[in-house]
Amino acid sequence: MRTTLKTLVASAAAATAMLGAATASATPSADGVFFVHGTGDYCPPSSSTSAFQASGKTSCGYTSAGAVDDYWTASSLQKMATSPDGSGQWSYGVAGYPGASQNAMQTWGTVADQLWDYYWNGNNGAIYDVVVVTHSNGSNPIRYLLAHPTAVTPNGHTASDVIAVIQKVIFLAGDNAGTPLADKVTSAGTIASIGNSILTFFGGSSWNNPAVNQQIQANMATYNSNGTFATGTTPGGIETVALYGSNVYASIWSSDAWCGGYGTTVGLKAAQIYGWGSWNAPTDGFIGTNSSTLVGTDPYGGDGRLNHNQSRRSCHGVGSRVASQIHGALQGTFSSPPPDYQIAPAAQACNATTQGWSGSTYFYGCTSSMQTDSNTDVDCYVAYGGDNGYVAPQDFSATGYSNAKYYGNGGVGCDDSWLGDGTCDLCLVAKYGYDAANGGTGPDDCVNSGAGTTNTCYDIAWSSTDSAVEYLGYTATH
Repeated sequence: MRTTLKTLVASAAAATAMLGAATASATPSADGVFFVHGTGDYCPPSSSTSAFQASGKTSCGYTSAGAVDDYWTASSLQKMATSPDGSGQWSYGVAGYPGASQNAMQTWGTVADQLWDYYWNGNNGAIYDVVVVTHSNGSNPIRYLLAHPTAVTPNGHTASDVIAVIQKVIFLAGDNAGTPLADKVTSAGTIASIGNSILTFFGGSSWNNPAVNQQIQANMATYNSNGTFATGTTPGGIETVALYGSNVYASIWSSDAWCGGYGTTVGLKAAQIYGWGSWNAPTDGFIGTNSSTLVGTDPYGGDGRLNHNQSRRSCHGVGSRVASQIHGALQGTFSSPPPDYQIAPAAQACNATTQGWSGSTYFYGCTSSMQTDSNTDVDCYVAYGGDNGYVAPQDFSATGYSNAKYYGNGGVGCDDSWLGDGTCDLCLVAKYGYDAANGGTGPDDCVNSGAGTTNTCYDIAWSSTDSAVEYLGYTATH
């Protein structure tokens, strides 16, 4: 079954129109990158069909303006979001949230809502998978999201729905275990001795704030041990990598030291000398490698010429390394899945509108009355792209497809390993809008190949043999 689930049903009238003849039009999907800044208050992004970024100098009541200009710089973002194979630039979105005046336990939902809005609206709505790139303390709102799949965002999205669109997370200099600098500034009351330029990492002059208190090492140890933040190499089940600097190179004659601003490099060098980036590990000036390598895998090892500020500014080749990791997010490629075809339900590979018995199995189907009742019917959801006010795949968790007990696979539920395995799984169509191998080069299991062909289909149905609702198969003949 191949339906464009993000755009198929905008209204009941649109759903009715789909009952007519199949159209030949196709809407290709795409992949995107979402950037999450660290400590600092930045304006939220402005949504449009061509971009989803916070830029410019328009005030939003925070201490800073857009994160594009003030935190990342547009040129740095472009380097990280440009495919290393020369195929062009990926769509990208940039978060903006109060990352200084609030801690990660408060901001995670704001970041998650923005990520979801980017997934839904970025690149003209044609995004199916997202790679998240964070810097510094920006890792922690994402780690909170990954650790709490049942939590609900301020806009009412379940964390698990947001997690489902993330293919990979790249932590740039992630402050995952805290920093001695946070310990120092919250106890000493001044950081003049290490240079005012270092203040940029604590949200300007407001260093004594909730985000900095969160980054105190003892506090972070508690959050990492009690489940507040996800840890491990695959936090929340998501592939995660750590890219980081391991030294502050400040030789005045070297262009490496000047990248990102020499004044900030000097401030970070002073922090390194005082031991305020780490007491006992190599440091990028702001955090130690014990913090930046705590979560995720380490594909490259530390870069001795890359300080904390430079890692967000694509200095010393880190932009290319980020792009390479993005490019490899989907089994060696970062391309779109096969195009989703807008076709009538009866012409789909697995006609979910059909109701009735097949041997000892009763398939619920989707009749016209089921489309207008108060139930959220799984077959209506996949056949028409939504039901009962829920739109697929955005509201996957609101349907029976999200109930793991139906699948008989030890609580895994609708298993992503079924993508592109040769059978059309309607739960994956409901979950993603397609059933194809990651990367778009593998089989598209839910394509109707024409008269005389068949598809092996799996859907939620009633088994009279087991007297239970189960995920069962049938053969669709065309």
